This record gives sequence, structure tokens and C-alpha cells, in this order.
Amino acid sequence: MDKEERYRIDNCCNKFYELENYFNLSLDLLCIADTDGYFRKLNPEWEKVLGYNLNELENRKFIDFVHPDDIESTLKALSQLGQKIDVLNFRNRYRCKNGSYRWIEWRSTTSKEGLIYAVARDITEKIKTEERLQKSEERYRKITSAITDYIYTVYLKNGEVIKTIHGPGCIAVTGYSEEEFEQDSYLWIKIVHPDDRPIVEKHANNLAKGIESAPIEHRIFHKNGEIRWVQNTPVLHYDEEGNLISYDGLIRDITDRKIAEVALKEREERLQSIFKVAPIGIGIVVNRVFIDINQCICDMTGYSKEELIGKSARILYPSQEEFEYVGTEKYRQIAEKGTGFVETKWIKKDGTIFDVLLASTPIDVNDLKKGVTFTALDITERKKNEEAIKKEKQFTELILESLPGLFYLYELNKEFPEESHLVRFNKKHSTLTGYSPRELYGMKIKDWFEPEVLKEAIKAIKTVAIQGEAQINLNLKIKDGSIIPYAFTGRLLQIDDKMYFFGMGLDISDFVNAQKALKESEEKYRLVVENANDAIFIVQDRLIKFPNRKLMEISGYTEEELTGIQFQYFIHEDDREMVISNHIKRLGGLEVPPVYSFRVIKKTGEVKWVEISAVLITWEDNPATLNFLRDITFQKKLEEQLLHAQKLEAIGTLAGGIAHNFNNLLMGILGHTSLMLLRTDEHHPFYKKLKIIEKLVESGSELTKQLLGFARKGKYETKPIDINELIIETSEMFISTKKEITLQRNLQKNLYIVEADRGQLEQVLINLYLNAWQAMPSGGNLYIETQNAFFDENESRGYDLSPGRYVKINITDTGVGMDEDTLKRIFEPFFTTKGLSEGTGLGLASAYGIIKNHGGTIKVYSEKGYGTTFTIYLPSLEINLLKEHSIVDLKPFKGDETILIIDDEEVNTEAVKELLSTLGYKVLTAKSGKEAIKKYKENFQEIQIIILDLIMPDMSGRETLEKLMEINKDIKVLLSSGYSMNGEASNLLKLGCKGFIQKPFRVEELTRKIREILDE
Repeated sequence: MDKEERYRIDNCCNKFYELENYFNLSLDLLCIADTDGYFRKLNPEWEKVLGYNLNELENRKFIDFVHPDDIESTLKALSQLGQKIDVLNFRNRYRCKNGSYRWIEWRSTTSKEGLIYAVARDITEKIKTEERLQKSEERYRKITSAITDYIYTVYLKNGEVIKTIHGPGCIAVTGYSEEEFEQDSYLWIKIVHPDDRPIVEKHANNLAKGIESAPIEHRIFHKNGEIRWVQNTPVLHYDEEGNLISYDGLIRDITDRKIAEVALKEREERLQSIFKVAPIGIGIVVNRVFIDINQCICDMTGYSKEELIGKSARILYPSQEEFEYVGTEKYRQIAEKGTGFVETKWIKKDGTIFDVLLASTPIDVNDLKKGVTFTALDITERKKNEEAIKKEKQFTELILESLPGLFYLYELNKEFPEESHLVRFNKKHSTLTGYSPRELYGMKIKDWFEPEVLKEAIKAIKTVAIQGEAQINLNLKIKDGSIIPYAFTGRLLQIDDKMYFFGMGLDISDFVNAQKALKESEEKYRLVVENANDAIFIVQDRLIKFPNRKLMEISGYTEEELTGIQFQYFIHEDDREMVISNHIKRLGGLEVPPVYSFRVIKKTGEVKWVEISAVLITWEDNPATLNFLRDITFQKKLEEQLLHAQKLEAIGTLAGGIAHNFNNLLMGILGHTSLMLLRTDEHHPFYKKLKIIEKLVESGSELTKQLLGFARKGKYETKPIDINELIIETSEMFISTKKEITLQRNLQKNLYIVEADRGQLEQVLINLYLNAWQAMPSGGNLYIETQNAFFDENESRGYDLSPGRYVKINITDTGVGMDEDTLKRIFEPFFTTKGLSEGTGLGLASAYGIIKNHGGTIKVYSEKGYGTTFTIYLPSLEINLLKEHSIVDLKPFKGDETILIIDDEEVNTEAVKELLSTLGYKVLTAKSGKEAIKKYKENFQEIQIIILDLIMPDMSGRETLEKLMEINKDIKVLLSSGYSMNGEASNLLKLGCKGFIQKPFRVEELTRKIREILDE
């Protein structure tokens, strides 16, 4: 729309605004829109209907608020209005602010100026009413069509029938249609069963006389010949003088009910006969009051029916507690299973108490108030028998379970004794052998023994069969395959016509093992001492006795040499006095450190670190010490390496702190330099000097980045990297100082881009270059090759990588190579083939960790005397991503937003404030987190972005950010720090910060970051 058109429309709107009072006071929805589909003016009623304020609606496309299903019809209506065609009674739905939709009905026209004038009404409730009416009508239609009864109407005059009308349902009940009843006025009495006609005719005559009559039931002949039962219910109608003018009748088919009633009556008669003659007590109770009982209940209790019916069941219980228990338990089971079974005690009329089993079933599961049917069985004799059997069983079980070993009862097979099978056993049989009772039952003699032992068992069973008893020791095989020695006894037993043998088996493992242990103990202890990892020996009168093999290994002396020399001879002279003093104190019963370390000198002159623990003993009636000596030389070396690594870590922490503070100082210098550059023409004599200062600051920043790279350890900042460029840069720098090495590179063109920490990859490459150089002490060739690689799902498994594209780097030397043992440990921390003074053994371990942290892998191949190849695989990015990351606008971005700077360094804050103010921004500052929170609360609506320093004295950057987000969770924050983007900075970015900028930064970089965040 051009300016003239806009001016014309605005003029038209202004004319309409003269009717402001009418416009604002109308109860209808009024609006002015243009043919481009924009609301231009709305009256206040829109706020009530849609919930938006007018500012949120005006100058917005009204199609943005239309229901998706109504957009097409709305656009069609807009097209008609654009053609000067009025749109009347058009309906569509508009979205409210709360997400719901309202129906709007429009009357719209287009003026000659091109504006759309519209009057609308909210018809949502009208639409809902129409929908409810439609549903109600549909429901009524379905109900009436489903009715199977039929209504007839008889019209009277002076007590005489003048007309009868039969409703449409007559065909469903009688088989005859309305027309057939109309053609034969006596058809209604003809179809009545002859036996029932008198009662039907009497009923009709009484109704004609105005005598009220109850519904009657009678039979009719259906048109198909069937006899059907119907119910006839009359309703009389009178005129204003009280004269009977008509009556209606409702005819209902009750055939199914009548059939059911007959069946029910027959069933009740059968049940009554069962009820009377049943041999067990049967009754009905409602709320535990007897409603009916049979004669058996009377015989059981001594009460007559008259004495029990109408009485509470409490009369039959010996105590209130028993009465309440049965009620609770019975109804609990009924609720869970539908039926309740309870054993209890009843008391007869004469006071005799007997046992009874009650079974209860509700008449109606859904309504227990209708009553419960129960049966009662006298179980007194059964209980007595069960108790006697139970006591006998308990006594037998008590005897069997008290036996110290296995009890068994086998059914004897005289012809094949090994087939004799187990028929009775105690619980210990299962516990001791591991077989379950089900597995034990039926097991045969042959299942328990190895073939050679089975022969002895068969012999013992035959002895039992002949002599009546036997004893024998046999090795029993249990379920887990173990062989356990047992002492068995057996006796013969005859029950009816069958022969059994029974007995007991005792585990004699302890006895057998004790004998064996006694024989083996001396040899065992001798082997323990001889094969111990610690040196073990006795010192008495300062002489060594019984040294084991480990002491000979540590000292380098033979057993004869050791036992002929005083023990202090082997101790390093600097530690000798301390060791002798501790030995004398221990012999004197004084307190001595339980464990301490010192140095010993091997026969070869090599110095070893050892750790000793000793106890005071009596040996051949004289005091002595039993000593345990351990070689800790390797542990000491590890401790030294760990100490060195800890020093590096401490230096790294210090370097990080120095870099952070130095970056803050550089930020102040760079900020003020940038201010002067903004106000200095490039022809000014100081302009070049200011640019030099700016370059020097950038150089200082590079220095701090190196310090931070050293300090950040496993944390890294990734960026797209060209590996070829990095290899050229690092290898050229490295080879410039190593003239004895020839460098050859084969770098693939169009190599994939990787996302990585440049400093860490530099560290990996330099470590591998150094490793190659050290492997070629006399010089040699260093080959570096890069390739694009792709791994599918199957190939990636062999490299422990995810499927996808990778950059492959090969670094090969022609050095001395490595043997297989060295290759296995090449990436272990602290492992090195060089002396302690030449390396820590951490270089390749850290290289391995860095590559793994980048999602890649590093492999090594080497043969002794044939050089080494290290192969690195790094996951790649999209090829064009490097260019996207490299685009930087070198001009500062202007703006008019309000910025809050939170930084405790006042020099930095003032410089940045002045820079941003020069570019048009409104800047507020705060020196601490508390001050920042206060200012943000006061200026919440104005502040669009916050620049937050990570390190502050009173309240940390994290705590400040969390407090600010409590005020506004959508706050936009740019994090600033002299540290690199690692550790806490990364955590705050995940918490909600929108970006990070490292000090010192140039104004161009800062404003670019600000605009990226504000414009996203």
C-alpha cells in the first residue's frame, strides 16, 4: 500500500472517529478494517468478548484470530467485500485470549473509500442452544421409535363408546395394524382369550361408567396364532362439568414376565421341598435375624421354628465376641468372593456347645439388606477326629524333626535293591541334600551314590533284608553334585504285605575333614608362607629365621645367606637407626607405629622401598618378632608422579586465576582505547598508536587464552576447525626446531570440518609429534596424512564409534617401534618407557582422553624396529558450517534498548557504559548482585538485556542469575568473564543465559552479541 493510499484510508478513519461516542457505547461489536485484512478500529465490546485489549487487536490481521477451520470461508468473504459485495449474516469463530473460541455473526459492507464497516454479534450461546435443541430432538425421536407398548384411546358420549383409536405400537404387541382395528371395531375383544373375555368385558364396562379400575392382565391371540399375555392400564379423562369423555389405555406385552413367574413359582416349590428334607441346616437371615429355617436347624439346636424365627442369630452363639467375629468374617468373604465360609461354635438350647461350619450366600450381591441364605453343618465329630490326628502327626513330626540327621523310609525291592524308593523323610532331608520335598518323594537308592559306592550300599541293604539291621559309612551325592560322607543305620519294617527299611544318616564331614585337615595343615601353612606376596620372617636376637621366598626375592640373598647375617645389615644407613629403635621398643612392649616404611639395599646394590608390620611373639621360649615386609618401590614412584601431577594442577589453577584477572585489566585498557578510537579520526596522529594498543591487547588476550587452555583441564570450548590448516600450522612450528626429521604431508582436499577445542587438538598433535621425535633419536621421517572416512552401522561397532562421517588422521614415524606389552599399556596414565626425569607418562593418556571427549577414537599400530602409526578419527560437521561460523561483521551495531551491566570492576563498567551510550543504547550499571537485583526490580519494564560478570565478590554470577530469573523467567542475559567458556560458564548457559563473551572484547564483538540476542 503506497503513502497516498495510506493517507486516504487514515482520513476516512479520522472522519469515522468523529462518531466516537456512538462507537464506544454500542453494545454490538463494531469495527473498521481495510481490504488487506487488518483491523483498524474496534469498539470496547471486543475486549469483553475476546479478552484482548484493543492495542493487541488493532493493526493486526484479523485472519490471525480466526479458527483454522473457518479461514477459507473468511478469506472468501473478504474477497467479496473487496469486490464491493456486502456480506450479511456471515458466521465464523474467533480465538479468545484464554485459547477458547467464540462464534461471531457479521454484517459487513465496503465504503467507496475502500474501508470495510462491520457490525458483529457474539452468537456463541445461541449456537450452543441450537446444538442442544437438535440433540434433544434426536434423542426424543430415538426414544419414541424404540417404544414397544401401544396406546389406545376410547371416546365416549353419555356412557356410550363412539370411537376407538389404536396407536401405531399395536402391530408390535398384537400383530394387527391400526387399519385392521379401524375396519373391525370388535377386533379388540375377538383376539382376547375366551377364558379371559369376561374380565376384559367387565373392565371395559366399568370404565365406560366412569368407575376407576386397576390395571388388568389377560391373554390374547397374536395374529401369528401365539398366545401372548398383556397388561391393560387405563387413564380416565373428564370435561369441565365432570363428565367422562374418554379414556386411554396402555397395552404392554408381559408374556416374558409371565413365563418367568411360572418358572419362578415351580423353582420355589422345588426349593421348598429341598429346604424341608435337606440333611443339613438351611436358613435365611436379614440383618442377622432369622427369617426362615428348616427342621434340621431345629434338630441341631433343640429350638423350635417359633423360638428362632424373628430372633437374632446371637441366640446360638456362646459369646458376643464369637457372634461379632462370624459376622465380620462372613461379610468380608462375601465382599471379596461372593460366598463366606466360617467355622464357629453354636450353643444348643440345653447349653451344649458344638462345632458348626457355616456357608453364606447373599440373595442379592448388590444389596445385602435383602438377606443372606446360609447352611449349617455339625462338624463336632469331624473336629475331634482331626484334632486327634493332628496331635499324633505333631508328635511324630516332633520326633522326626528332632533327629540330628536324615530320616528315611524306603519301600524295599528285594530283587533289585537299588530300585528301592523313598516314601517318607524329615525336613532335614530336604535342607541337607538340596532337593525339594517333591523331588525327594520317589527317589531311588541308585540316585544317591556313585557306581563304586552304590555296590557297597546294595550290599548293606541286602544285609538289612536278611539280618533286620545294618550300619555303614558311605559318600552321599547331593543335588549340587557335592559328595558328603555319611554314617547310615538301617532296620527292617513290615506294614501289611509290604517290606520297608528305615533309618537315619549322620553327616560325618567334620570328623573326616578334621582328620584330613590335621594331615594337611602343616603343608598348607608352609605353602601360604612360601607363596605370600609379602616377605614373611622371624627376627630373634637380631637374626633372621625362616625367611620365605619373597624375602629372598626382595633382598637378592639366598636362605643360607639371610639366616647367617643380622637383619640391620640390609637396611639403608639413613633408615637403620630408626628401624633398630622400633624393633627394640617392640621387644620391650613399648608403643610402636603398626606400619612404617624404610629403604633396604639389595645384594646388587639397588635401593628398594619397603613397608613393614610386625607383632611380638614368643619363639622357643624367647621373645621374637614376626615380620611382614612389602615392596612399595613402585607405589613410591606413583606417589612422586601423582605429586608432580598435583603440582601441575595447582599451577593450572593459579594460571587460570592470573588469566582471569589479567583479562579484566585488558578489558579496561581495550574499553578506553575503543572509546578514544570511536572519537578519533583515522588521520589523527594518535589513531595509529591507539590501533597498536588495541593489537597489543589482543596479543595479551591470546596469551591469557593459552593460560586458560592450560588451566581448564577436561573442560573445552568447541568451534568448527579445518584439520588440514591445524596440521600445517602445528607441524611447521614443530619441525622448524627438529632439523634431523623429514616431514611429509598428504592432506586430502575438501576435508570434512570438525567441531573441536583447537587448543586441546593442538596439545594432542604436539604430544604425538614429540612421541615420534623421541622414537627417532638418530633422525627419521614423519608422515602425516588426512582422509575423509565414513562408517556404517556395522563398521562403526569395530571402532566403538557412532555411524557417520569422520576425519581420519594418520601420524607415522620410522622410529624404534614398540613391543606388544608396551602397546597394551601405551594409553595408561603414568605409564612411560622413559625415566622419571624424562616424562610423567601422561601425554598419550591425556591425548586419548581428549579424543574420546570429542566423540572420536585413537588407535595405535607398531612393531619393534619398524616404527609406529597413530590413527585418529574425529566426527565431522556439515562442510559449510565453518564458513557460517567465520562470518563476522567488523562494524559496531547501534541500538536504542536499555542495558543493565553487572560487574564489580568499575573501570571496565564505565568504559563499556560509555561505549554503548555512544552507540545509542541506554545503560544502567550495578557493582554487585544485590544492587543489580534492586535496579532490575525498579526498571523491570525498561531493561531488555543484561550483561552479567561471572565472578563477583558478594553474590556469584549463578546466584545473581537465579534471583533475576525469579523476577522474569524470560530475561535475556549475556554472560561475560575473563575465564573461557568452561565449567561454571557452561552451566549458566544451560541455566538460561543467551550467550557468552570472553574478556577482553572489542566493541564490535560486544554489539554483535547484543544484537544477536535481542533480535533472535
